[in-house]
Amino acid sequence: DGDGLVDFPADPDCTSAADRTEVALRACQNGVDDDGDGLVDFPADPGCHSANDDSEADFAYLPDDIRARLLLVFDTSGSMNWHTCADSFTGGDGSASCGGMDVSCATCGNTGCSNGLPDDSRIFQAKQGLTNVVAGFGEVEYGLMRFSQRAREFSCPTPNASEGSGGWQGAGPAPCGGGFSGGDVLVGFSPENEYELLEWMDGDTNYMGTPPPGLDFELRGSGTTPIAGSLDDARLYLDGVRGGDAAAMCRPYRVILVTDGQETCAGDPNAAASALSAAGYPVYVIGFATADPGVRADLDAIASSGGTTSAIFADDSTQLAAAVSGIVADSILTEICNGVDDDCDTLIDEGFTLYCDVPGGTTSASLCADPGERVCDGVDDNCDGEIDEGLLNACGTCGAAPTETCNGIDDDCDGPIDEGGVCAGCVPDPEICDGIDNDCDMAIDEGLTRICGTDTGACTTGVETCSAGAWGSCTGTGPTAESCNGLDDDCDGVIDQITRPCGSSTGSCRTGTETCMSGAWTGMCVGGIGPTMEVCNTADDDCDGSTDEGNPGGGAGCGSSIGACSPGSLTCMGGTLVCTGGTGPTMETCNSADDDCDGATDEGVPTGGACGTCGEGVLRCVSGGFVCQGDRSPSAEACNGLDDDCDGSTDEGNPG
Repeated sequence: DGDGLVDFPADPDCTSAADRTEVALRACQNGVDDDGDGLVDFPADPGCHSANDDSEADFAYLPDDIRARLLLVFDTSGSMNWHTCADSFTGGDGSASCGGMDVSCATCGNTGCSNGLPDDSRIFQAKQGLTNVVAGFGEVEYGLMRFSQRAREFSCPTPNASEGSGGWQGAGPAPCGGGFSGGDVLVGFSPENEYELLEWMDGDTNYMGTPPPGLDFELRGSGTTPIAGSLDDARLYLDGVRGGDAAAMCRPYRVILVTDGQETCAGDPNAAASALSAAGYPVYVIGFATADPGVRADLDAIASSGGTTSAIFADDSTQLAAAVSGIVADSILTEICNGVDDDCDTLIDEGFTLYCDVPGGTTSASLCADPGERVCDGVDDNCDGEIDEGLLNACGTCGAAPTETCNGIDDDCDGPIDEGGVCAGCVPDPEICDGIDNDCDMAIDEGLTRICGTDTGACTTGVETCSAGAWGSCTGTGPTAESCNGLDDDCDGVIDQITRPCGSSTGSCRTGTETCMSGAWTGMCVGGIGPTMEVCNTADDDCDGSTDEGNPGGGAGCGSSIGACSPGSLTCMGGTLVCTGGTGPTMETCNSADDDCDGATDEGVPTGGACGTCGEGVLRCVSGGFVCQGDRSPSAEACNGLDDDCDGSTDEGNPG
């Protein structure tokens, strides 16, 4: 296991001399019921996200945190080692173990060609796209399944890996029969399984040394394409999960198939997709890096049978991430105003203004659309807090406005009094200020005055005189707007009962209120928020009209100076302190340098091909260069069935 300790009892990870591996097994693969619930390891114990999970403890779900569950079915057939723009072999999958070749732009003119990196294989691009989605969208739960594979000792893939020849450790090619024509569940659903999901797509075996068969936690391209069997196994797995899901009636379940080819195990993927759809699991199909019209037609048919109309096609990691992100966005539980608990939090239409329709028989506030006030009846018919709005006459009552009569009153509430000739015959009455000859003396509003004003505060009483049916101005001193001067300016019996806004509303600052007391402003701004020291958060903390100016919090050193890395400095960018100006780690190569900045030089560099006179040596990286080790020298030919003198012939010349 590469820890410098060998065998039992020297290596503490060996439980006995009979232990088949020096690797310490984790809680979800050790054959022990660690949490005492009667269920052992992944996938039997629902507390295990995957075989690499180190805790069997069940996740405690909150009743209002119900997320859609998306099962990713990943194509791990041998053709996934081909590059994305043609059906040709790349020699690897972009991982540290077997990177493969960098496809030239003359062969493949897509982004990333001829960049010196082994990042052109379909499986590398597909894992990169899914990594971006899983790491960026936590609003749903993900599960991960691959096409069936069997444990093998490690070796890099060969061009015919899809036909059952050389495979990956932990991911050997599987035949269509013998129980290998389906799918393997690698990571189960959980809001906390992001680490386990990304482990399968990080390009690393996750062990210091060569792991034992079956413990390479990485998606590898090797074997056939059992689409139908994988979809059938997906349905069986989802049936089991949904059967124990208390929120199953509300929670959506989806299947996302990512594949580059057609069924190769004689199954019927259309029937399998149809069965999933009928069970309530829509099947989304993403055709990856395939331009073949026949393949595309087959994938469209699977999607149609799975209830999603047609397949989505993507040619690189960016397009794949966009396709999966669209499915995620459509699966997120969002409350809408429809009388249904859309987001499974036991609340209906929360966050929306609801109405009733009392005349229509709906007395509770449960309607999304406002029916309006329909009947003038003194009742709030639509539950909006107002009564008979839009239905009252000018006098504020239901029905038509009253008819004007000759009584010195504005009966119809339109402003004028006794208008329309309702007082045609003169009957003497006491003169009042209304522009009418009430006392029938041929004079209008004559001699009418009245006391006005008040002696309260700064005010004094005076006299108003009637003219043309209206009272004139008061000769006394009237109220003025209250000011902070120790006087009752508005003559309401209260002195200086005023406030004024204070402070600033620029940036993060908020205005408050200052109060007048005893003729002077207090100088205290109550409820206001003042400026603070600028920090890196895209906010104008010091309220000067600028955000994050002066690189707040920046300037400190960051990064590493180990090996080829060089430190940078923290810079405030977009509200976040980002390390800029330094040099980060790169893939380790045979050059006597610590390229990946982990304190070791040339570690993990893959060996080269055969070498030496007899071709039995192996090129290994030593002191920055490849050295042939393990070869032998030719010897005299002997009668032993071997090519002793390394000339390509066996037992030639009748030796002995």
